[in-house]
Amino acid sequence: MRRSIYMAWLLIFCAAGWSYAQSRPFPIKYISSDVVYLEGGTAAGLKEGMHLEVKRPGPGESAPLAPSLAELVVISVASTSAACEIVRTDVTLQAGDQAFVAPEDLKTQSAASLETETYSQIVEFNDGDPLDQELRERVPKPPLPEVNRFGGRIGFDQDVILNRSASGQNSSQQGISLRFDLTRIGSSYWSIGGYWRIRVSSRKRADDQQSISDLLQRVYQFGLRYDNPQSRYVIGVGRVIVPWASSLSAVDGGYLGARVRRSLTVGGFAGSSPDPTAWNYDPGRQLGGAFASLDAGRFEQARYTTTAGIAVSRLNWKPERQFLFVENGILIKRKFSFHHNVEVDYQSLNAFASADRIALTRSFATARIQPLTRLTFDISHNYFRVFPTPDERLIATGQLDNLLFQGLNAGVTVDLGHGWTVYANGNRSSRTEDRAPSWNRMGGITWNIPKAGLRAEARYSRFSGTVGAGRYRSFSLRKDARRWRLELEGGDQQFESLALTSSRAWYSIAGADTFVGRFVFGFRGTRYRGTTQNYDQLRANLDFRF
Repeated sequence: MRRSIYMAWLLIFCAAGWSYAQSRPFPIKYISSDVVYLEGGTAAGLKEGMHLEVKRPGPGESAPLAPSLAELVVISVASTSAACEIVRTDVTLQAGDQAFVAPEDLKTQSAASLETETYSQIVEFNDGDPLDQELRERVPKPPLPEVNRFGGRIGFDQDVILNRSASGQNSSQQGISLRFDLTRIGSSYWSIGGYWRIRVSSRKRADDQQSISDLLQRVYQFGLRYDNPQSRYVIGVGRVIVPWASSLSAVDGGYLGARVRRSLTVGGFAGSSPDPTAWNYDPGRQLGGAFASLDAGRFEQARYTTTAGIAVSRLNWKPERQFLFVENGILIKRKFSFHHNVEVDYQSLNAFASADRIALTRSFATARIQPLTRLTFDISHNYFRVFPTPDERLIATGQLDNLLFQGLNAGVTVDLGHGWTVYANGNRSSRTEDRAPSWNRMGGITWNIPKAGLRAEARYSRFSGTVGAGRYRSFSLRKDARRWRLELEGGDQQFESLALTSSRAWYSIAGADTFVGRFVFGFRGTRYRGTTQNYDQLRANLDFRF
């Protein structure tokens, strides 16, 4: 009699679960590169190859009726979790976004969910019989999605630059681009991944000026890492960012951390500074140091992290700096986040340092406040005692915005609905060497039409400071379809600096990609006309996704 009652309740539960499965959301719990992890797996009816749509409902908006922001494909699935590849996205995905099974896969999901849940609900396990418990522990369990998960892309490209200067010559280059992520290799806790482009052949002329694409290649990261929750040690080797001290930018070298306690990690790092977007960039700089990091709290509620360390740097193997660095971070759900990093030099030997034994060299603080889902405020303060040394030619990419001012910066982003978003920020830059403070401002508007796969953005900025002064305008248009993608961008910039007396340039970029199975065929064309550089750049690539 008791078994019959249990089985009756079981059938009722499964029938209810079947009807609910058609509209069940799967929250995103983690994002890594081009892969997201969902809360839900085979027990909820997910299978490899299923398509899902990501939605982010606004206040009072029904989640299933919200517009689709991205498309996912399940590539690995366990009983309660699933790993998905991002096929298309119109926005930056966030943890907490909801994924829904695409209409064409609903029937498959519902049938699988009913079958799985009917099998998994074994009433006798609740009796606590020792023999039944022993048999239950012997049942094989599927591996976690991240174990031996291998995904990425390898590509071959042909790059040609047609130099339009009076005395210039054409040049060409072949390369291999690699982007992959192999996690939990051989069921261990070693993982390797990153993205990099390797030159197969160099330019025909050694004195050819580098293009923006060449500079961006040096921003890539690639490394081998070890992170075992049951081990004290954390290791990273390659072109990596020290996880506990991101303000140091990428280093060509490695780091070693040891968990002294559950929330306390100590370690060291060493390497060179290859990132041309870093404030202290120099290809001949070497860096090394030690640190201690403390973290507490949870991401779902409130979390606090702090890192303190000491480091020394050498320039072409000659002594340069001795400094203390400190990073602090506070995160309260999605409503508030704060980050601050600071560097204090001690008897530094570089030419710009103060005569004082101890001097504040670098400070950057930023806060993000989101009182409403559609409204976000950003406030930051920047300070340099020495001149930043990034590669100035990267200003047009927008990657040096935080290095173009010293002082207070404030910005706001407003989601107007129906795919429209506007953003703006401004700052007051002031240094002791400047005759008068300068004002910098930037604004833009984006328009996303998820059903049409269209995204347009217009941006305008004016800036001035120790690195340079000028303006930058751009407009971009992107069209995403299931089998192809089209990108158009154009703009102009006017820039004045100590290194370049006056420079003005116009550029336009057109690109297209076609997806055929796991293959991607792409073409890019760039036209650049400026005071210091005049060239046309053509690039064709063939990629294979795995």
